[in-house]
Amino acid sequence: MDGIIPIVPATVLLLDLSSNHFSQWPSPFTFRVSYLLLSNNRLTGDIPISICHTNLLLLDLSYNHLNGTMPPCLYGSTAALLQIINLKSNNLSGTFPRYITNRCALRTLILSGNKINGSLPQWLVNCTDLEVLDLANNEIRNTFPYFLGNLQNLRVLVLRSNQFYGTISNMEMNNMINDSIFPMLQVFDVSSNSLIGTWPKNFFGFLKAMVKNSDTRNQTISYQYEYSYYHDSVTVTFKGRDMDIRNSLGIFNSLDLSNNGFWGEIPEEIGQLKSLDLLNLSHNAFTGLIPCQLTNLEQLESLDLSFNRLSGHIPQVLTSLTFLETLNLSYNNLVGEIPQANQFLTYKNDSYLGNPGLCGIPLTVQCRAPPLYHGMNEPPSKSSSTDDIPIGLSISIGVGFAVGFASIIWVLVSWENGRKWLYFKVDRLYFMHFYR
Repeated sequence: MDGIIPIVPATVLLLDLSSNHFSQWPSPFTFRVSYLLLSNNRLTGDIPISICHTNLLLLDLSYNHLNGTMPPCLYGSTAALLQIINLKSNNLSGTFPRYITNRCALRTLILSGNKINGSLPQWLVNCTDLEVLDLANNEIRNTFPYFLGNLQNLRVLVLRSNQFYGTISNMEMNNMINDSIFPMLQVFDVSSNSLIGTWPKNFFGFLKAMVKNSDTRNQTISYQYEYSYYHDSVTVTFKGRDMDIRNSLGIFNSLDLSNNGFWGEIPEEIGQLKSLDLLNLSHNAFTGLIPCQLTNLEQLESLDLSFNRLSGHIPQVLTSLTFLETLNLSYNNLVGEIPQANQFLTYKNDSYLGNPGLCGIPLTVQCRAPPLYHGMNEPPSKSSSTDDIPIGLSISIGVGFAVGFASIIWVLVSWENGRKWLYFKVDRLYFMHFYR
């Protein structure tokens, strides 16, 4: 449908006009709906202030062409009721309000793909029911928001492609209010920011849902059962390409730290995250060996360690990751033979480019075969072969033979009987040759 959004009766609780061609809001906006879904339309301009005078519980305006700022009432007076706000992929700008007065009932806040700037507000910690926070692809400038770790129900935290900076320190985490930090977190994405430093070893132990996940693996985002007509969607880089995780969001587990400035060794403690489906540490400055503890990630489907400074061999134990469909180890300093078992037999050249020290299938560089000794258990000793005699020693032996032969001839010529014997032998050889 095209044109202006139609006026609907006041008794309607749910209005779903998604995936149409509406370009204009009705004026005035007098809806009293509780669930308003207008995603995938052509709406432009500001979000009308009058939308705040409704009894909204769910507002989905994603994938439109809206601009201006987000009405403060959506954080304020209306926030006491609103549970879901999805404004993904618009052109909204402005900053978050510094304070809100009402209770925050938000369970989902998706603002990715806009131009929102400023810093993250501390009042988000009061949204104790918050499960999904997606702020990707904005212009938010902040240090790492440790206070979000106090949100005990937070399952999805996506801060990708913003301007977060600084280190993630153990000291800050130890100063958290709760002993349990991010206990329910299943999707953690801070990629493409300006975070630096070594990664805290104790951080992985806090992510209880990724460590055991026996109680949460078969669950979904809690309120999705209530809103069967609406499902949160989060974009992740999965198996080398951007994918929207929608229906399976509650059972998907990912950790993405790529495109930052992290350095030092990859902590062995990362092996505790046994329920990970995706692990992306690419485009950093990690050094040292690939930790063998990665073999504990039995459910891992995508592993990207490319564009780092990792060294040593590819651990043979990684061949036990039989669910691993995508592997990228390119542009490191890895050496030795590529493992030849299980899933490693399916990876192509792209998985290993930029490692001059690697060899073996699928690369064209073949590994040097060990020498063969025709059934002998050990190579022959040097005394049994002249091939191993040094050149200097060979010259000395030749000179010795020449000197010894010359000495014998000199003795024979000097001694009269010897001289007669020598002449006899030489004459005999001469006449035998001449006769023939």
